[in-house]
Amino acid sequence: IKDPAVRSKPVGVRQKMLVITSNYEARRHGITKGMTVGQALARCPSLVLKNGENLDDYKDFSERVCDLLTDLLASPSFSCPVERLGLDENFADISQIVRQGMQVMKESLEREQKEGEEASVIPPKVSPRLFKTGLTSEFLAACIRRRSIPVLGNVYRGGEASSVGFLCGTGCKCPEWKEDEWLQKEECEVASCVPFMHPLKNKETRGILSNRPAVSLDSPECRIALGTRVALAARRALLTRLQLSTCGGIAHNKTLAKLVGGLRKPNCQ
Repeated sequence: IKDPAVRSKPVGVRQKMLVITSNYEARRHGITKGMTVGQALARCPSLVLKNGENLDDYKDFSERVCDLLTDLLASPSFSCPVERLGLDENFADISQIVRQGMQVMKESLEREQKEGEEASVIPPKVSPRLFKTGLTSEFLAACIRRRSIPVLGNVYRGGEASSVGFLCGTGCKCPEWKEDEWLQKEECEVASCVPFMHPLKNKETRGILSNRPAVSLDSPECRIALGTRVALAARRALLTRLQLSTCGGIAHNKTLAKLVGGLRKPNCQ
């Protein structure tokens, strides 16, 4: 960020005679953490080395990232703690945001049940603060319309991650969402989706646009799916405001979130 001229070049950060970290271009040349400067230059003669003795810039950016996330994920109506881990990682508990998004969806579905199908075309109302987290009226209306919540990013299933790029434009992997207007405007990828039951229609046990089993709107699967939308909004905010590309992991606890967040580096979730 401070030196755009080296952005596409292999770059390493040195402390004394060791390379303590490097960018992904350098890693593609075989540069690893803890390698001596001599070994690194022998493996990649074009490696640009930056002095990492002074950590003030790194600390400053770490604080700016944490401050941005705290501002994005906090409001008078919900509070989502953001916890820093070292200089380059943060945990955010977005449970209250997800809970509010689900409540908005429930109220819209209940209105649809009382007033008829024409009520389903009215976008649900969300607060400006909830809007900032990615749970916009348009997004929640699309979820209600499709009776499912999209999973944005990669899905980790039993030992492997199904790959879907971030803003890569390779096409939606989920038939239920492929033609949705919201998806076309957002230009993001849907790896899968979670069909949910209407809270007032107990017999609606399968997705209305697929024959897959539907789950309760309060289910852990729906919560994770909504969480992927919040994570994408946070990552886009970091890219727009700080020019930082990031990875994200969405799970039910910090350990799993950290593990899955590192599976598809760089710039994925």
